[in-house]
Amino acid sequence: MLFLQMQDPYSVRHSPRGIFCTRTLNLRSISVIGYDMDYTLIHYNVKAWEGRAYDYGMENLKSMGFPVDDLQFDPDLVIRGLIIDKEKGNLVKADRFGYIKRAMHVSVFFILFQAVYRALFRAHVEGQLKSEIMAEPERFVEPDPELPLALLDQKEIDALVKSYAQKEELVTLIQQKEIVGDLFNQLRLALQRRTNSRPAQTLAASCMDDQDLTESMQKLLIVMQRLDEKIGPMLESDGELFNKRYEPLPGPYAAIR
Repeated sequence: MLFLQMQDPYSVRHSPRGIFCTRTLNLRSISVIGYDMDYTLIHYNVKAWEGRAYDYGMENLKSMGFPVDDLQFDPDLVIRGLIIDKEKGNLVKADRFGYIKRAMHVSVFFILFQAVYRALFRAHVEGQLKSEIMAEPERFVEPDPELPLALLDQKEIDALVKSYAQKEELVTLIQQKEIVGDLFNQLRLALQRRTNSRPAQTLAASCMDDQDLTESMQKLLIVMQRLDEKIGPMLESDGELFNKRYEPLPGPYAAIR
């Protein structure tokens, strides 16, 4: 790879859309990667997205008999980082020093929690909110031009893996052809020097007569032709596994094309 001046596709130095994690994850037994809709891939318009989820939840709570007509969605009321006291029903918001900034107390915490959970779960499984988001994504989702490219990159990784063995084989074949080509050129030069009554440039060539030189060159030429028969189609097929958006694909063999 080094003599072709190619970048290693697996190097972290060349991963502008690489994925970084805070812990070790063994992907050996993982065959499929899926994504949920809770901020794993994209950023949502919080007021629009969670506001509609709140509306559907309130509708379901109302159908259960809860008095929710006067409730209004407040995006700042409940956020990440809350401490829940399940024994006494306290909902506490503390800063990084443990100082309590806000607190709420609910006397029937478990009953209300279970009802809200069922209401939101129902809104999720019925698919009404999801259908609404898919119908108007620009209303609920913050556009990110890098997202489609990142997803396409993940589809390409399978092609990268499949083509890696071919790249290794191709590099080996090209190296073999260079070695055979150097030997062929040495023998040809020795034959030319002998024609001009000059000694061969190598000791091995000096010990060979004209017929041996000619036969050896013919054999080396056959070897190079057979290597070309393998190398040519592999170069032509380079990049066929990849998405056409890469036009032209910055393949590892651009330097020799």
